Amino acid sequence: MKSIVWVIAWVCVGLWSAVMALGYWLLNALTGFAANNADKVGGDAETVELVNWLALFLQNVGEVAAVIIWAIVSLLILAIAWVIGKLTGGNAGTNFQPPLKG
Repeated sequence: MKSIVWVIAWVCVGLWSAVMALGYWLLNALTGFAANNADKVGGDAETVELVNWLALFLQNVGEVAAVIIWAIVSLLILAIAWVIGKLTGGNAGTNFQPPLKG
């Protein structure tokens, strides 16, 4: 039972990592696109520079936030697996006793 819980937990962490990698890529693509096309907004050079700076700032903050959120949720998934393992017997299956000699 305990190994099944850990396998499920690691599969969930893997799926969560894939979702977060996709979100990380999407964040970089959108903010990079916005920064590269800041001149399309129009206006003077200061406005273009502000839009570019804001897009790059959001990209940097978003990258850090994505990594922190990924780590917190991954640790939460593994903590839940650990608690379930403890509630279902802790080290069940590792305390082997030889049969009684008769």
